[in-house]
Amino acid sequence: MQSRSKVTRREFLGRMTQAGLSLGALALGNRSWAAQPSPPRNLRIGSATKSVLGASNFSYMGSFKLPQASGGKSTDWSRALTHRYVNGQLRFFTSTDQAPSYSPGEVYEVTYPGCATSNYPTATVAQHWGDIYGDKLVDESNKAGTLYIYGLFWDSIGQRLYWNYGNDYNTSASNNPCLGVTTLNDSTGKATPVAAYRMGNCKMFQYGITAIPSWFASAYTGGRRLGVGFGGRASAESLGPSSDGPVLAAIDPPTGAHLSELPSTTLCAYPCDPSSGDPYYCRRPGDYIDGINGPGHPRGPFNNGAYGGWQWMDFINQSGLWIDMPTKHGFMILPELGHGNIWYELSNIHSDDLKHWFFVFDPMDLAAVAQGTKNPWAVIPASYWEVQYALYSYPMGHQDGEPFATPQGATFDPTNNRLYVLLPWTNGNYPMISVFQVS
Repeated sequence: MQSRSKVTRREFLGRMTQAGLSLGALALGNRSWAAQPSPPRNLRIGSATKSVLGASNFSYMGSFKLPQASGGKSTDWSRALTHRYVNGQLRFFTSTDQAPSYSPGEVYEVTYPGCATSNYPTATVAQHWGDIYGDKLVDESNKAGTLYIYGLFWDSIGQRLYWNYGNDYNTSASNNPCLGVTTLNDSTGKATPVAAYRMGNCKMFQYGITAIPSWFASAYTGGRRLGVGFGGRASAESLGPSSDGPVLAAIDPPTGAHLSELPSTTLCAYPCDPSSGDPYYCRRPGDYIDGINGPGHPRGPFNNGAYGGWQWMDFINQSGLWIDMPTKHGFMILPELGHGNIWYELSNIHSDDLKHWFFVFDPMDLAAVAQGTKNPWAVIPASYWEVQYALYSYPMGHQDGEPFATPQGATFDPTNNRLYVLLPWTNGNYPMISVFQVS
């Protein structure tokens, strides 16, 4: 492999935050996986007693149904999930049907009905908030696809509802606004959109937000306590570019003008660069065959199948979250991955099979990136394991195009250490939420 020098974090962030960059401007230079910086030092502040979460820490408790309509709108293709407590009552925000029109889903809030492993209870609508975006939902792309609200996040500290959004096939505006803020008035039932913001690269950051623990924010991100991103594959992936793996960057709660750009601290990212010959991919299981048929670049498998690189059929959407408990922690993504033969043909992606996974990243690796001692594309998952959701049948078999069975939202409740995952197409055409206890 060609000898490559490390690009500094300052250079990387500078390139990532320019508006409307071409692929050439984001080629990210000559760098090597083999030539990594020195190990970070003094990174265990506030986490000396914590270990990284693993498969044994998650147990399935059951599931519950979402209502089939809210505010006169169907919920058969809901996206995004977050939660809050109102007078001690656990509630969830999600959206109504978002496909196939350009109109984004209207936001509604349901009460938690409990969960079961059969005879699933159904949540009740507590409030239909409707269009929470108003004229703040600005799309500067060419609208070659559908504009989706991918993520929702309730900030219990700031008492604001965040929404991440993007165009499914944006081929013209890499710095499209991708993050919005709305306030809610529980007395009147009125939602007031405040602003939308840019992140410098919409395809990296249009999928969701998670809370960053205060100890980590204090030690490594200058107090920035919101983690935005999640990344993953996107159409026309070299524009921006998108990320061949998860993305996370820390931001302050935004207070600037509408359509202004937010400063951030990168924690992980794998910028797609088909022209480099050295793609910056996140590792994943290696049980696949990469069919190099069409635009893109080969990504393994490597080391006789010991691991692979992010592939055509690998999606994350709003399934990123940071879990922080007294003795366990980790930044997680809950992707679906393609397996067997994976290829691009006739303007579509294909795979022989589809599997669901939990990936966990060590927060100390993210701290090293924040400190500038590790490249953001050099973060390797601490562990990953296959998950078979009780609501789906396996094996899932051949896939054409983006799979319907991709988790569309996840939220973690530290009050009772439970993980909630929004799964589409589980109750006929309607979504359900599965519940996991985290120990």
